[in-house]
Amino acid sequence: MVTLALQLAGATDAITLTEYVPGGGDAFIARGFEGAGFPDIETHWFDAAGEGAVFRGARPLPRDFKLPLRVVGENREQVAETLSRIALLLDPRMAPPSLRVVEPTGDAWSTQVVRTGKADWAWGTDTNGRTYVKTTVPLRGSPFWTRERPSDFKIETGSGTARGLLTGPLSALRLTSGQAQGARTITVAGDAVAYPTITVTGPGDHLVATSPSGETISWDGSLVAGEKLIIDHSAGTVVDGTGANRYSELGTAPRFWALPPGKSTVSVALANASPGTIVGGKITRKNLVPTPSFEDGVGNWGCNGGTLTVGESFPMGGKVGSSYLQATSNGATATMYPWCEWPIDPAEGGWFAYRLWYAHDVTGNPRVRQVVYFYDEAGTLLTSPAAEWQTGANFYAGRLRTFSGQVPANAERMRIYLTMATSDGTNLPADRRLWLDQVHVEQAATQADAEAAVDRYFDGSTPNTGRFITEWTGPVHASASIERAAVNVDRTEILVQWRPRKWVMF
Repeated sequence: MVTLALQLAGATDAITLTEYVPGGGDAFIARGFEGAGFPDIETHWFDAAGEGAVFRGARPLPRDFKLPLRVVGENREQVAETLSRIALLLDPRMAPPSLRVVEPTGDAWSTQVVRTGKADWAWGTDTNGRTYVKTTVPLRGSPFWTRERPSDFKIETGSGTARGLLTGPLSALRLTSGQAQGARTITVAGDAVAYPTITVTGPGDHLVATSPSGETISWDGSLVAGEKLIIDHSAGTVVDGTGANRYSELGTAPRFWALPPGKSTVSVALANASPGTIVGGKITRKNLVPTPSFEDGVGNWGCNGGTLTVGESFPMGGKVGSSYLQATSNGATATMYPWCEWPIDPAEGGWFAYRLWYAHDVTGNPRVRQVVYFYDEAGTLLTSPAAEWQTGANFYAGRLRTFSGQVPANAERMRIYLTMATSDGTNLPADRRLWLDQVHVEQAATQADAEAAVDRYFDGSTPNTGRFITEWTGPVHASASIERAAVNVDRTEILVQWRPRKWVMF
């Protein structure tokens, strides 16, 4: 059984008209509610010279309701309070309330109503003066039930890096010679026509919008970047974002049009549209490593137990750009560890994640692990979290490895290591090589956020996309990198929006 909820809703209050409320304290609808079916219509006929008459059209008339109510309560005060709420909602001097029907899906259909007559009761018959009162409220409203949730589709000209970028499943959208145009097959819910509202955000000029039946409305004005134009087909108005009238800029014999229920196609076109400009918005990530990809040398990296050079010749599996760091063992120690250090701010996050790619050509299956040192302002070592030892990661293919942990509250500097050691404590063979690249370290409020931030490598030279912009915080390949969300400014946008309508509610 499908249950619909009926509400009387105003700007500051809403009363749900339930079937029955145990214990009282509210209103419930009694038998005999009228007004949810087909409204009255006024038909127009032409009396011809022959028999009968020719139908010339019809006009829906306002919908009349009879709303039988029972208000119950545990005492007179409770009943009076609910009656007062209903009186405020139906006060003709206030904004008209809506009679709303809420479907099980959550969608609400409503019509604004006004009380058109008295709603009295007879003492001793319709009320006992204490715990209940019943009455019938006459209301008048729109002939149509309108869905409160609108439907829409949007056309946006492309971003600065991708011409023809679209939002929504448009059947056709192209941006050529400064023109934005698109055709969309839509489905209009309900069983009555719906009137669209077209909102254009400039820049652009000479808008043409065509209905499913071929009716066309054109606007010959122009919009600068960010300026809005709103064409309301229901009200028959054309205004800009400030409310100023732009109706005079419509083309000859304008025809406002409606959308029929069911499937149909709408098309819009705007000349001199702009794809906009991509600019950097909110910072989304920050790679703290000053020299993370070694495109301009070893930077501030050091190495214990070996020497550092930059390599380019091998097709390494984890190489980004054209270079990678190569550490070559000196054969004098059992360990070799390249390292890099920089200042940090604990306020940027209490957790860190450290990710990089590495490979080596050492025989005997040596061990490799990531280690992090944190120092205070005086240079005193605070903590030195270390990852578990790993084996493998042979030449070329290598492996990506992520290690995370907590940042001490008073840490001022951070040093990362990639330590390689023999399994039996003997010295590493001389001239053996350890390679690393795409080094990425992030701070975040949680461990999960930090690890998610390093999942996709970037530095300040990573190419921009339609979603993100990257930059160095200082010298190129010698400072931290930040990634910002890409924001498209001054992009042309066309929004077509409508609210489905119904003749009847059942």
